[in-house]
Amino acid sequence: MRDRRRRQPNTWFDDDQLESLRAGGNDDWKTREFLPDVWKHLPEWLGGSDTIGLYTSGSSDTPRPEGDQQAIMGIDRAKHETRPVKGEPELNSYHWFVSPKTLNPSTGEMAYPVYGPIKGRDTRVPHWHDLEELVEAYPLDGTHSDDPGTKPRPKANSGHETQSLQDEAGSK
Repeated sequence: MRDRRRRQPNTWFDDDQLESLRAGGNDDWKTREFLPDVWKHLPEWLGGSDTIGLYTSGSSDTPRPEGDQQAIMGIDRAKHETRPVKGEPELNSYHWFVSPKTLNPSTGEMAYPVYGPIKGRDTRVPHWHDLEELVEAYPLDGTHSDDPGTKPRPKANSGHETQSLQDEAGSK
């Protein structure tokens, strides 16, 4: 039976931390990718040396339901699996979500509760995946088929989708 207790935040963001993940935008639920030079300024659990991809989307104006909470931002981190079990793919992805600002009972300050990591839930890839699945989910050209206003891309069946996306991006 599912545990019905209210989920508790794993950590809290202050205004500056949340803004650093908005990248000057991110109020439209469109996906933003962060480059490695940004990761070094993030907490180890989010931007550690084994991180190979960090993506956020969100909107303070239009929160989305996340279980018994509301989410104003989702964060996906893809990382290299440093201790794979036999047969396990080389990558893992984790999802966090950030809820609207509220009172942090530990500090008495207003802050943003952060929930996660959640394995493979609300991410574009399963928890365990390979590089090809990551590139398909987060294309090199920066388009994401589930972003608002984006037309879905046809699925490639040849196994060469990454190359065709690179060619398409280069021809624009």
